Amino acid sequence: MIDISVKEAKKTYVETGRLNRNIIDKEVAISWYKCKLQNMQPSDKFKIYNEDVKNPFDSKFLNYVDSIVSDHYQYVIANKSLQVCAKRIEDQQLSKIQSIDDLTIGTNGGYISQKNHSIHQVYYEEHYLEILTKYCTCGINLADETKTYGTLMLISSVKIDEYETFKLNDQLAKYYNKEEYDVINDRKIENTSNKVNINDVLAFPENYLEEFVIKLGKITKMGIPIVIRGDKGTGKTTLASYLLLNTSGSKYTVTLSNANKRICSQLIENALFHNDTVLIENVEYISEDAIQLLTVYTDSILNKKSHEKYSNYKCFGLILTTVNTKQSDRDIPLQSRLLSKLLGKFAMSTVNLVNSTVFASDYSEIVDKISKRYPYEMTSNFRNQVKVDLETKNFKDSITNIEISMNNVKNIESKALIFHVNDSKEIPKTLQEVEFEHIEKVYQMMEKNIAATADVLEIGRTTLYRKLEKMKVYQNETK
Repeated sequence: MIDISVKEAKKTYVETGRLNRNIIDKEVAISWYKCKLQNMQPSDKFKIYNEDVKNPFDSKFLNYVDSIVSDHYQYVIANKSLQVCAKRIEDQQLSKIQSIDDLTIGTNGGYISQKNHSIHQVYYEEHYLEILTKYCTCGINLADETKTYGTLMLISSVKIDEYETFKLNDQLAKYYNKEEYDVINDRKIENTSNKVNINDVLAFPENYLEEFVIKLGKITKMGIPIVIRGDKGTGKTTLASYLLLNTSGSKYTVTLSNANKRICSQLIENALFHNDTVLIENVEYISEDAIQLLTVYTDSILNKKSHEKYSNYKCFGLILTTVNTKQSDRDIPLQSRLLSKLLGKFAMSTVNLVNSTVFASDYSEIVDKISKRYPYEMTSNFRNQVKVDLETKNFKDSITNIEISMNNVKNIESKALIFHVNDSKEIPKTLQEVEFEHIEKVYQMMEKNIAATADVLEIGRTTLYRKLEKMKVYQNETK
């Protein structure tokens, strides 16, 4: 239940700068003042933290923490510098937390706990930013008798019982003191020290991306095969590779567009047998016997049963990519109809990717997102050319053209993306390039006659020899 008096005190403070410390905890009040001094507004989003994360926690410790924290709670683990090193988060907005410093996410239990070396809980409206006001945050200092390692911050939609936090603290002490303890589960939690951000993978506008990521998160939790559909250049392979990268255990990719259909079934069977997660790209090229194999395999997953013949398969995660088909059923061959029937079983776990042409009003935002991936600054002319690509081509071709343009000598010399590959006919030439082109043209017109070429150009033969050698034309002619 939200404390109305705290809510009113916060509103008064935001409007007037005056704060009733009899209502609000002293440490919370101090944090509020810091937020105010930093010109934070309650409606602000979390600030992005871009420094490299120093992770002092090994996987054994992270697995132990994950095993002792109830599934009712979301949490983050931060180092002594307040950088988030690991997390178990379901709320997409909270997943953006990169630091628990109150200057980046406002007032929170984790920051106060680390500051005071204690257990501290912040309730609902006591959080300065509105984004956190539907939660309670409770910080538990991660420290033994001699050293502080960081902070565990629990995030809960209900107040966290004091007994639970003390119990967690005791269980953490067992780890520090090397007493007996059990790791109840061994699931993979999110380690942020080497995590690829989905913003670096997909260039969708922010509003679309937020909804897309929420849906993607729900799909990945279903525990059934994921199907990624889309036209050419929409990023099917990129998204599939991103999902594969973020899975635990052994992983393998089968690209059917490059495989002989005679060995298609064997390739897939070997991949399922030896790997925890398998990505099958371009599944539209699958053979009929491979479809039957996948049908039996996926039916056992959907029915939560393990068929005796296929019980030895190691794979528990399957990702399929395919193009959108526009043919009517009567025009589709039997093999494709069987595949459609198979993929139809995963309608709830299908991701449909759209092309860049859908986002006509968001091209400037998309170019901004793409530009952050590269070390060179984009000029306005270059950005306009990228927009043209997004409008007339697709995401993949647009990115490819940027990377080709980066290899342009003029761009490398200027250390900026000035000339786009689309500008190839309009890139201004140097005086030397114009001169060499003219000499080459006259030399060919004079049928490679040095004397005649020199007369037409009104320069000496020695000068012409020197220029032709510099152009490496005359050297090639005499070899």
